Amino acid sequence: MDPLFLTQPLSPSTLLTHLLNPSSPTTTTTTTLLICGLTQPDFLSALTQDPSAEDLLSPPSLAQLSISRHIRTLFIPTVSHLRAYLSVFSIHDSKIPAPHNSSPKMLLAYNVISSHRDTSEWSIQGISNTASALIEAANREGLRAIILDSSPVDLTEKIPVLSGSSKRTLLGRDAAGEAGWMGKTAELNKVIRRWFRIRENLGDL
Repeated sequence: MDPLFLTQPLSPSTLLTHLLNPSSPTTTTTTTLLICGLTQPDFLSALTQDPSAEDLLSPPSLAQLSISRHIRTLFIPTVSHLRAYLSVFSIHDSKIPAPHNSSPKMLLAYNVISSHRDTSEWSIQGISNTASALIEAANREGLRAIILDSSPVDLTEKIPVLSGSSKRTLLGRDAAGEAGWMGKTAELNKVIRRWFRIRENLGDL
C-alpha cells in the first residue's frame, strides 16, 4: 500500500464531512486520524467558524454514528510530539472496531506540512524525518499512510535542506522582497515525491 500525499486542501469541516460520508471509500475502513499542530479546542473553533460545517453541528444520522465508531482521532500539538507518538504507535492500543469487510486501514495525518512551517523542522531534513516515522509506523501496523493539509501546499517552494541551522537572512531578498534562506535549499517537492505518491484528494484512494 503506497503512502499518499493529497494535494487538495481540506478544511476541518470538509475533512470530517468526507470521513463521515456513507458513500466515501474511507467509510469501509478503520481510520486513525492524527490532527497535527492543533489542539482540540483550536480544531473545534475552526470547525464552528466554518459556515459549511452547519450539517456537522446538527445531530448526527445513524449512518454517521456507525461510521464514527471506526475513526480514532488524536490531537498532536507539535512535530516532536508527533514523532514520539509514531515511535510507539500501535493499533492494538485502540478499542476502535473494524467494520465488516473492511478495506486496508488508514493512518491519516492532517496538517503535517503546516505543523513544520515556522519551526526549526521546516526543512527537507525535518519533513523527511517525520515522513519516515509516519511510514515506518504505518508499515509496522499494516496501515496505509496518508497526509493532507488544511492549506494549499506549494510543492515548488524552496526550503532549507537542513533543520535548525538555516535561518532567514536580511540579505539576498527575492523579486517579491522576501528574505531568502541561508545555506542550501531545495523544493519541497523533492522530499514529498521521495516518500509519497501524489494524488489530488481522498476520492482518489
